Amino acid sequence: MVSEHQFLRLFAEHKPHLRAFAHALTLQAGEADDLLQDACVQMWQKLGQLKGEGDFRAWACSFLRFNAMNRRRRNHRNPVSLSMDFIDQLADENEAEADLADAERRALEGCLEGLPPIQKDLVRQYYANADVTIADLSKELQRPAAGLYKTLQRVRETLRACIGVRLKNEGYSHSLAN
Repeated sequence: MVSEHQFLRLFAEHKPHLRAFAHALTLQAGEADDLLQDACVQMWQKLGQLKGEGDFRAWACSFLRFNAMNRRRRNHRNPVSLSMDFIDQLADENEAEADLADAERRALEGCLEGLPPIQKDLVRQYYANADVTIADLSKELQRPAAGLYKTLQRVRETLRACIGVRLKNEGYSHSLAN
């Protein structure tokens, strides 16, 4: 069973994904926020039903899906309401995309760990801070900017290939890395 503290952490971690899913179900930002808020209250009330952290996103999305369907039933006269079949289709596609994104994240983490330490450090230095430029790294590392750019380009290609192989080994035929 998941504790209240774990629930709050999981909700914060998955909130951007849940908000995007709610928006896809409603097509209106205000209504999506209401849908997410209602689902959050229901999830909190039924927290005892959540068996483990790994099930959180699917569990939370099911609340959004059913709330969207209930709103659709209540507002059946609203011409911009989505059909229940379309809501089901969106939910299924959303879950598949979320699973793929998780697999890509795991693959990236594994591929990063497989890099030589110098390349891994360079990637972390460059991507850890959005404000860091190649010129900044060039000065800090006392290396030519063109050389750093080429090295990062080769590392990105290596990571892209590694991620593709790992995803293929997990049974994914399409990924954002391709």
